[in-house]
Amino acid sequence: MLEEDEFQSADIFILPPEDPTRSDEDSGPDDDDGHIDNLSGNQLRAEAEATITVSCFFKKRIGADTLNDDEDIHPVVQSDGNDKPLESEQSLGSRHCNISSVTDVRSSYAKPPGHAANANSSITASTSNIEQDIDTVLHNVSNSSDLPLATESVHKLGRRSSRTAKRGRRSESATADKSNDVDDIESARARSRRTSLVTDTGNSKVKRVRRSASSNCSSTAPVELPPSRKKSAPPPRQWLKCDLKQQSTPWNAAATPLVDRSPSSLFELFFDDAVIDNIVEMSNLYAMQKSKQLDVTPSEIRLVIAILLISGYVPLVNRRMFWESCEDVHNAAVSSALTVNRFEEILRYLHVCDNTHLDASDKLSKLRPLFVMLNERFVQNWSIEQDISVDESMVPYYGRHSSKQFIRGKPIRFGFKVWCLNSRLGYLIQCDPYQGASGSFNADLGLGGTVVSQLASTLPVGLPYRLFIDNFFTSPRLLDHLKTKNLSVTGTVRANRMENCPLKEADSLKKEARGTFDHRLDKNSGMIAVRWNDNNVVTMLSNCFGVEPVTQAKRWSAACKKHIQIPMPNLVAQYNRFMGGTDRMDQNVAKFRINIRIKKWWWALFCFTIDVSLQNAWLLYRTSEAAQHRPLTLVQFRRDVALTYIMKYRVSDSVCPLRSRAVTCRTVPDDVRFDGQSHFIGRIDGGQKRCAQCGMKVQKKCNKCGVALHDRCFEIFHQSK
Repeated sequence: MLEEDEFQSADIFILPPEDPTRSDEDSGPDDDDGHIDNLSGNQLRAEAEATITVSCFFKKRIGADTLNDDEDIHPVVQSDGNDKPLESEQSLGSRHCNISSVTDVRSSYAKPPGHAANANSSITASTSNIEQDIDTVLHNVSNSSDLPLATESVHKLGRRSSRTAKRGRRSESATADKSNDVDDIESARARSRRTSLVTDTGNSKVKRVRRSASSNCSSTAPVELPPSRKKSAPPPRQWLKCDLKQQSTPWNAAATPLVDRSPSSLFELFFDDAVIDNIVEMSNLYAMQKSKQLDVTPSEIRLVIAILLISGYVPLVNRRMFWESCEDVHNAAVSSALTVNRFEEILRYLHVCDNTHLDASDKLSKLRPLFVMLNERFVQNWSIEQDISVDESMVPYYGRHSSKQFIRGKPIRFGFKVWCLNSRLGYLIQCDPYQGASGSFNADLGLGGTVVSQLASTLPVGLPYRLFIDNFFTSPRLLDHLKTKNLSVTGTVRANRMENCPLKEADSLKKEARGTFDHRLDKNSGMIAVRWNDNNVVTMLSNCFGVEPVTQAKRWSAACKKHIQIPMPNLVAQYNRFMGGTDRMDQNVAKFRINIRIKKWWWALFCFTIDVSLQNAWLLYRTSEAAQHRPLTLVQFRRDVALTYIMKYRVSDSVCPLRSRAVTCRTVPDDVRFDGQSHFIGRIDGGQKRCAQCGMKVQKKCNKCGVALHDRCFEIFHQSK
């Protein structure tokens, strides 16, 4: 069959049946005497022919005498009037779309069969006038150079003729005489239509065409073939029974300096002022488009982010419960940051793009600016590593959207699929949400290979990275393609992508002892294929790791009722070591995922960007000097960022309005303690507290930090380290 992008036009010829009275369906008021203008569906589908035009000069016939799908599509050549083809061009690339055929609507839109002798004379006269107009247009077309315009005129006349014919059928249906003479006339007309499908008019071949896109082709412009999605021929392989010698690839990447930074400053490496300002601008713009004056500020956006972070580790069934006065659900930090009405108003108009300039071809264009900015910052702040992995991540979503995916057997079955490039510990380097099957991809690499190639193209150039991927992405052609970019690949592969590699069959290998493996090396590309029998048979490809050195793997033996050691090839051991960065990221995000939900379809992906940016900041913190003297878990890191934002950007004076039973935390985030803004001394209501600097009792406090301080300790406490 033809590919979708190869199809240009189709000329369809419908042949009515010889005997219109034979039908298994009701063909009129009387089954025994049906008319040809009242055919049933089976009669209309009895026989048909079609000529398919490909790239304006290739045609293929389909019908009673059709060619097989395996036969070639022959080029269309013009006729000189004697049924002899004219001499064609020598080169396919130099052929021009030379159209000399026009639409014979006289045959296509002729008066309907069964036209009674006593039909309305005015309709008959109108039909005759239209046929004369068609003859005039056809005569002009044969000598005209403006073929598209002439063809359009012919089609307009044809539509007029069709409407006239329909009126004639309605008029004659009430007065038609069912006589044998009329039936004979209609049978003769049906036979004449079969014999006049193609007629000669001068030196031009006139065809009856239903719809043709080739009429738009210029008679002088060269034809450009559309891009084909068919796979090219596979490269030659020479499989040998030998191992791949691992070559030492020097890693010259400069080590990223470990800076002692606070949690909130690390988070702001990704959600920096540029990202926040974009959200502020687009949110205010969207509110204006909805006739609303929002006037949201960057401080309020950061407070919204802080509340979202808190909802991850303090989840409630309803977001308005954070502002309730009941002691069981009241959250003093959230209620003091923003009022509930202001928080919901910001969520209602929150946007990251301009709705008037959306890309119609991008289903996720509402979030595209945010993903572009974050991907740039992910790469810039990444501590470059040699071993990275590509996998898919699922963002839970249960609404309606054309990009929503369903994957059976996954922990998250419904949601958006995100292609992710991660480090070994889960740092997200690049991500791209999957839009569905509507996207384009390289036919040789497939969808998975195209994703890997696009994600790897964003890495800093000039370094020999080693990629680890699973069987959805891996193929021999992908390894050949990435090798030209100085990228090594190791991954599991599906058995139907092995390009005739003579490995042992999986069924026979499964019958052998656990740990048995077979391998082959492609001498041309330097790629090794290994099939290993573990709990199940697994097939792998690699162009950087071989079989040696063979290590030992610990497995449980049901037969021996104990753990045993089985052989494991080296590339399997390396794959197990470095593959799984995306799963680590999913684990970190799933622990404290944002729990506030709204009805916007893109909200799940927006919250995903906040969660994944926070876990990236936490991974950077673990490698910094600050983690040496103040180690923080992921939830502690998340709390530090949220409380810092609330204490730094809130408007109220107190973090905890219910001060009667609240215990003041003496630990103040450094970004709040040393920022040098809005720190004032106030009095403590209801008794004395311990000074945060000297530990003595005092009746004064810092209104912003919320800790008790003496006058003499106030300046010392707020001085930089």
